[in-house]
Amino acid sequence: MISRIRKNILLFILIPAWGFASSLNDAIQSFEKDFSVSIIYNQKIEDSWNNVFYEYCTDTTETVQYITLLHEQYLKYPAGYFQKVGLNTIILGKNLRYGSQNRAAVPDPYKQHLFFSVDGSYGNNTHDYLVYVMHHELHHCTEYAIWKNMYYRWKPWQKANPCFFRYGKGGATAYEHLDVNWGGMTHPRKGFINLYATTGQEEDRCEIMAVLLNEQQLSELTRLAARDKKLRKKLRLLTGLLNDFTGNTDNYWTRTWLQVNTKKVG
Repeated sequence: MISRIRKNILLFILIPAWGFASSLNDAIQSFEKDFSVSIIYNQKIEDSWNNVFYEYCTDTTETVQYITLLHEQYLKYPAGYFQKVGLNTIILGKNLRYGSQNRAAVPDPYKQHLFFSVDGSYGNNTHDYLVYVMHHELHHCTEYAIWKNMYYRWKPWQKANPCFFRYGKGGATAYEHLDVNWGGMTHPRKGFINLYATTGQEEDRCEIMAVLLNEQQLSELTRLAARDKKLRKKLRLLTGLLNDFTGNTDNYWTRTWLQVNTKKVG
Protein backbone atom coordinates (compact mmCIF):
# COMPACT_ATOMS: atom_id res chain seq x y z
CA MET A 1 0.00 0.00 0.00
CA ILE A 2 2.78 2.44 0.95
CA SER A 3 4.67 1.72 -2.28
CA ARG A 4 1.46 2.26 -4.27
CA ILE A 5 0.88 5.63 -2.57
CA ARG A 6 4.48 6.65 -3.30
CA LYS A 7 4.04 5.61 -6.96
CA ASN A 8 0.84 7.66 -7.25
CA ILE A 9 2.56 10.71 -5.70
CA LEU A 10 5.46 10.31 -8.11
CA LEU A 11 3.07 10.17 -11.07
CA PHE A 12 1.23 13.24 -9.77
CA ILE A 13 4.53 15.13 -9.65
CA LEU A 14 5.82 13.95 -13.02
CA ILE A 15 2.71 14.39 -15.16
CA PRO A 16 2.33 18.17 -14.72
CA ALA A 17 6.07 18.65 -15.34
CA TRP A 18 5.85 16.60 -18.54
CA GLY A 19 2.75 18.56 -19.59
CA PHE A 20 4.52 21.93 -19.25
CA ALA A 21 7.57 20.68 -21.12
CA SER A 22 5.35 19.45 -23.93
CA SER A 23 3.65 22.87 -24.13
CA LEU A 24 7.03 24.60 -24.34
CA ASN A 25 8.25 22.23 -27.03
CA ASP A 26 4.99 22.67 -28.94
CA ALA A 27 5.23 26.48 -28.71
CA ILE A 28 8.82 26.45 -29.99
CA GLN A 29 8.12 23.97 -32.79
CA SER A 30 5.08 25.92 -33.94
CA PHE A 31 7.03 29.19 -34.01
CA GLU A 32 9.99 27.67 -35.82
CA LYS A 33 7.70 26.04 -38.38
CA ASP A 34 5.90 29.30 -39.20
CA PHE A 35 8.93 31.59 -39.37
CA SER A 36 11.94 29.32 -40.02
CA VAL A 37 13.63 31.03 -37.07
CA SER A 38 15.15 29.03 -34.21
CA ILE A 39 14.34 29.79 -30.58
CA ILE A 40 16.92 29.19 -27.84
CA TYR A 41 16.02 29.71 -24.18
CA ASN A 42 18.39 27.61 -22.09
CA GLN A 43 21.95 28.25 -23.24
CA LYS A 44 24.45 31.03 -23.67
CA ILE A 45 24.78 32.38 -27.20
CA GLU A 46 27.73 34.60 -28.09
CA ASP A 47 26.93 38.11 -29.26
CA SER A 48 28.96 40.32 -31.57
CA TRP A 49 30.25 42.54 -28.77
CA ASN A 50 30.75 39.93 -26.04
CA ASN A 51 28.69 42.29 -23.90
CA VAL A 52 25.22 40.73 -23.70
CA PHE A 53 24.37 38.94 -20.44
CA TYR A 54 21.24 37.12 -19.33
CA GLU A 55 19.91 34.33 -17.15
CA TYR A 56 18.32 31.21 -18.60
CA CYS A 57 14.53 30.93 -18.75
CA THR A 58 13.54 28.57 -15.94
CA ASP A 59 9.85 29.48 -15.61
CA THR A 60 8.20 27.33 -18.26
CA THR A 61 4.82 29.05 -18.06
CA GLU A 62 6.37 32.49 -18.49
CA THR A 63 8.45 31.28 -21.44
CA VAL A 64 5.47 29.68 -23.17
CA GLN A 65 3.42 32.85 -22.70
CA TYR A 66 6.20 34.96 -24.19
CA ILE A 67 6.67 32.70 -27.22
CA THR A 68 2.91 32.63 -27.76
CA LEU A 69 2.77 36.43 -27.74
CA LEU A 70 5.81 36.69 -30.00
CA HIS A 71 4.20 34.22 -32.41
CA GLU A 72 0.95 36.20 -32.46
CA GLN A 73 2.74 39.47 -33.14
CA TYR A 74 5.12 38.19 -35.79
CA LEU A 75 2.26 36.70 -37.80
CA LYS A 76 1.57 40.33 -38.75
CA TYR A 77 4.56 40.25 -41.10
CA PRO A 78 4.32 38.90 -44.67
CA ALA A 79 5.45 35.34 -45.39
CA GLY A 80 9.20 35.15 -45.88
CA TYR A 81 9.82 38.39 -44.02
CA PHE A 82 12.35 36.92 -41.60
CA GLN A 83 14.36 35.36 -44.39
CA LYS A 84 14.54 38.77 -46.10
CA VAL A 85 15.66 40.31 -42.81
CA GLY A 86 18.24 37.56 -42.38
CA LEU A 87 17.13 36.73 -38.84
CA ASN A 88 17.77 33.07 -38.03
CA THR A 89 17.84 32.85 -34.21
CA ILE A 90 15.86 34.39 -31.34
CA ILE A 91 17.45 34.00 -27.92
CA LEU A 92 15.21 34.27 -24.86
CA GLY A 93 16.52 35.04 -21.41
CA LYS A 94 15.74 36.86 -18.19
CA ASN A 95 17.32 39.95 -16.64
CA LEU A 96 18.92 40.79 -19.97
CA ARG A 97 21.75 43.33 -19.91
CA TYR A 98 23.97 45.04 -22.39
CA GLY A 99 27.03 45.77 -20.31
CA SER A 100 25.62 47.29 -17.13
CA GLN A 101 22.39 48.49 -18.74
CA ASN A 102 19.19 46.51 -18.32
CA ARG A 103 17.57 45.84 -21.68
CA ALA A 104 14.29 44.30 -22.84
CA ALA A 105 16.03 43.26 -26.07
CA VAL A 106 19.27 43.53 -28.03
CA PRO A 107 19.31 43.22 -31.83
CA ASP A 108 22.43 41.58 -33.25
CA PRO A 109 21.97 41.50 -37.03
CA TYR A 110 25.70 40.93 -37.50
CA LYS A 111 25.18 37.38 -36.24
CA GLN A 112 21.56 37.22 -37.43
CA HIS A 113 20.40 37.06 -33.81
CA LEU A 114 17.82 38.88 -31.71
CA PHE A 115 17.93 38.70 -27.91
CA PHE A 116 14.76 39.20 -25.84
CA SER A 117 14.15 39.39 -22.11
CA VAL A 118 10.94 37.52 -21.31
CA ASP A 119 10.50 39.60 -18.16
CA GLY A 120 10.85 42.98 -19.90
CA SER A 121 13.12 45.50 -18.20
CA TYR A 122 13.15 47.85 -15.23
CA GLY A 123 10.14 46.05 -13.78
CA ASN A 124 7.99 46.60 -16.86
CA ASN A 125 6.65 43.37 -18.31
CA THR A 126 3.19 44.54 -19.36
CA HIS A 127 1.59 43.19 -22.51
CA ASP A 128 1.84 46.55 -24.33
CA TYR A 129 5.49 47.01 -23.45
CA LEU A 130 6.50 43.52 -24.56
CA VAL A 131 4.63 43.97 -27.86
CA TYR A 132 6.28 47.36 -28.39
CA VAL A 133 9.73 45.82 -27.85
CA MET A 134 9.07 42.94 -30.24
CA HIS A 135 8.36 45.27 -33.17
CA HIS A 136 10.85 48.01 -32.29
CA GLU A 137 13.82 45.67 -32.08
CA LEU A 138 12.89 43.63 -35.13
CA HIS A 139 12.85 46.85 -37.15
CA HIS A 140 16.47 47.52 -36.21
CA CYS A 141 17.29 44.19 -37.89
CA THR A 142 15.14 45.16 -40.88
CA GLU A 143 17.05 48.40 -41.40
CA TYR A 144 20.33 46.51 -41.28
CA ALA A 145 19.00 44.19 -43.98
CA ILE A 146 18.02 47.17 -46.14
CA TRP A 147 21.08 49.38 -45.65
CA LYS A 148 23.68 47.11 -44.00
CA ASN A 149 23.72 49.79 -41.31
CA MET A 150 21.52 50.07 -38.22
CA TYR A 151 22.30 53.80 -38.00
CA TYR A 152 21.68 54.82 -41.60
CA ARG A 153 20.96 58.50 -42.26
CA TRP A 154 18.12 58.53 -44.78
CA LYS A 155 17.89 61.93 -46.47
CA PRO A 156 14.14 61.83 -47.24
CA TRP A 157 13.52 61.10 -43.56
CA GLN A 158 15.65 64.00 -42.38
CA LYS A 159 13.78 66.30 -44.75
CA ALA A 160 10.50 65.29 -43.11
CA ASN A 161 11.67 66.78 -39.82
CA PRO A 162 11.23 70.39 -38.68
CA CYS A 163 13.81 72.82 -40.08
CA PHE A 164 17.15 72.79 -38.28
CA PHE A 165 16.20 69.77 -36.14
CA ARG A 166 19.12 67.57 -35.09
CA TYR A 167 18.82 64.15 -33.48
CA GLY A 168 20.56 63.24 -30.24
CA LYS A 169 23.45 60.83 -29.83
CA GLY A 170 21.48 57.61 -30.10
CA GLY A 171 19.06 55.54 -28.05
CA ALA A 172 21.71 54.27 -25.65
CA THR A 173 21.98 57.75 -24.14
CA ALA A 174 18.45 57.42 -22.77
CA TYR A 175 19.64 54.76 -20.33
CA GLU A 176 21.78 57.42 -18.68
CA HIS A 177 18.67 59.47 -17.81
CA LEU A 178 16.04 57.02 -16.64
CA ASP A 179 14.08 59.74 -14.86
CA VAL A 180 12.95 61.10 -18.26
CA ASN A 181 9.67 59.88 -19.78
CA TRP A 182 11.22 58.70 -23.04
CA GLY A 183 8.53 56.29 -24.18
CA GLY A 184 5.30 58.10 -23.36
CA MET A 185 3.45 59.34 -26.43
CA THR A 186 3.88 62.98 -25.47
CA HIS A 187 4.30 64.30 -29.04
CA PRO A 188 7.17 66.60 -27.97
CA ARG A 189 7.32 68.32 -31.37
CA LYS A 190 6.00 67.99 -34.90
CA GLY A 191 6.90 64.68 -36.50
CA PHE A 192 7.75 62.84 -33.27
CA ILE A 193 5.55 60.56 -31.20
CA ASN A 194 7.81 60.60 -28.12
CA LEU A 195 11.14 61.81 -26.75
CA TYR A 196 12.94 58.55 -27.47
CA ALA A 197 12.29 59.09 -31.18
CA THR A 198 14.37 62.27 -31.02
CA THR A 199 17.54 60.41 -30.00
CA GLY A 200 18.32 59.08 -33.50
CA GLN A 201 16.88 58.54 -36.97
CA GLU A 202 16.88 54.78 -36.48
CA GLU A 203 15.06 55.08 -33.15
CA ASP A 204 12.51 57.42 -34.68
CA ARG A 205 11.54 54.87 -37.30
CA CYS A 206 11.59 51.96 -34.84
CA GLU A 207 9.31 53.85 -32.47
CA ILE A 208 6.78 54.54 -35.20
CA MET A 209 6.93 50.93 -36.36
CA ALA A 210 6.37 49.66 -32.82
CA VAL A 211 3.26 51.81 -32.40
CA LEU A 212 1.96 51.17 -35.92
CA LEU A 213 1.85 47.42 -35.22
CA ASN A 214 0.41 47.69 -31.70
CA GLU A 215 -3.40 47.75 -31.69
CA GLN A 216 -3.46 49.17 -28.17
CA GLN A 217 -1.57 52.31 -29.25
CA LEU A 218 -3.02 52.77 -32.72
CA SER A 219 -5.80 55.11 -31.61
CA GLU A 220 -3.25 57.48 -30.07
CA LEU A 221 -1.09 57.35 -33.21
CA THR A 222 -4.17 58.13 -35.29
CA ARG A 223 -5.00 61.09 -33.07
CA LEU A 224 -1.47 62.51 -33.31
CA ALA A 225 -1.12 61.95 -37.06
CA ALA A 226 -4.49 63.59 -37.72
CA ARG A 227 -3.04 66.99 -36.85
CA ASP A 228 0.63 66.45 -37.71
CA LYS A 229 1.55 66.51 -41.42
CA LYS A 230 5.17 65.72 -40.69
CA LEU A 231 4.22 62.56 -38.81
CA ARG A 232 1.92 61.52 -41.65
CA LYS A 233 4.79 62.02 -44.10
CA LYS A 234 7.01 59.79 -41.97
CA LEU A 235 4.31 57.13 -41.92
CA ARG A 236 4.16 57.23 -45.73
CA LEU A 237 7.94 56.99 -45.98
CA LEU A 238 8.17 54.09 -43.53
CA THR A 239 5.36 52.02 -45.03
CA GLY A 240 6.72 52.71 -48.52
CA LEU A 241 10.20 51.58 -47.46
CA LEU A 242 8.82 48.33 -46.08
CA ASN A 243 6.65 47.71 -49.12
CA ASP A 244 9.68 48.11 -51.39
CA PHE A 245 11.70 45.82 -49.13
CA THR A 246 9.11 43.04 -49.09
CA GLY A 247 7.63 43.56 -52.55
CA ASN A 248 4.23 43.38 -50.86
CA THR A 249 1.70 46.20 -50.56
CA ASP A 250 -1.08 44.04 -49.10
CA ASN A 251 0.15 43.78 -45.54
CA TYR A 252 -0.61 44.70 -41.96
CA TRP A 253 1.23 48.03 -41.83
CA THR A 254 -0.22 49.31 -45.11
CA ARG A 255 -3.75 48.54 -43.93
CA THR A 256 -2.97 50.19 -40.61
CA TRP A 257 -1.49 53.26 -42.31
CA LEU A 258 -4.61 53.60 -44.47
CA GLN A 259 -6.67 53.49 -41.31
CA VAL A 260 -4.56 56.29 -39.83
CA ASN A 261 -4.52 58.31 -43.03
CA THR A 262 -8.29 58.37 -43.43
CA LYS A 263 -8.57 60.18 -40.09
CA LYS A 264 -6.31 63.08 -41.09
CA VAL A 265 -7.56 66.62 -40.75
CA GLY A 266 -6.67 69.94 -42.39
